[in-house]
Amino acid sequence: MKSKLFFLSVFLLLTLSSCSEKLTCKILSPESDAKFNKGEAIYVSVEASTNKGSILQVQIYIDEDQDHPKSFTEPPYEYTIFPDTLSLGFHSISAAAYSSEGNREVAAIYIKIVEPEKGGE
Repeated sequence: MKSKLFFLSVFLLLTLSSCSEKLTCKILSPESDAKFNKGEAIYVSVEASTNKGSILQVQIYIDEDQDHPKSFTEPPYEYTIFPDTLSLGFHSISAAAYSSEGNREVAAIYIKIVEPEKGGE
């Protein structure tokens, strides 16, 4: 009897774990805590995947601007922040991936914009 319960428990565990979605969202570029000179373009690249269903949308937010996300419905999930868009100091870049299973996964990093060094004078 114990062995039947053990096998039933293992079967249920495997069945339930294979039903759950594994949704991932990762900011590949830039690296967290990267520094950029004021006026430098910043390339943002996001990777999103799921083991079940599909990725419906990826949104990239700069400084959590919920009103103006950059939205993508298919890869590549890439965006360039143009020069002079960001002021000096720290800024957040976040990405949210939405799946056809109704789930959402978020990734976030911080970057710093600094004054360019004056050289050779």
